[in-house]
Amino acid sequence: MLGEGHPILLLAGPPGTGKTHLAKAAALELARANENVVYRTEMALMAELHVAVKEGWLTTLRYMCHEVDSLILDDMGVAALSDWEKAFIEELVDMRWSRSMKLLVSTNFSNAQLPARLADRLGDVQRARVVQISAPSYRKEKRAPHNPQP
Repeated sequence: MLGEGHPILLLAGPPGTGKTHLAKAAALELARANENVVYRTEMALMAELHVAVKEGWLTTLRYMCHEVDSLILDDMGVAALSDWEKAFIEELVDMRWSRSMKLLVSTNFSNAQLPARLADRLGDVQRARVVQISAPSYRKEKRAPHNPQP
């Protein structure tokens, strides 16, 4: 589980390999263990960031992401981010890394495709565990049609 041994967990692999499923399951388990957890996709966090700036609660959003027991950032790299948005993500990762706080990140990117500063933090062997998922996409597997019995 997140936080046992290494405070940072990076789930990397191609689309359809279960990273989001694992991230959501981790969020659920952490909540069941009475930990405060924030789960956001990168895209949803960026939308929230824009609302926070527009409505004047950026400090609250930053505090929430900085101080929550566990932060789960799903689908990193999916959204096309501005330099300002990239800086916000880097700030979150850097802050949690520097304080050895729990962070789970899922991405379709390899470590080499991540921005250098993020790759350095998320690949730190002292604080992070990288799980490279190499499985076929469950969306592309041939599945039997679902026929519920009456």
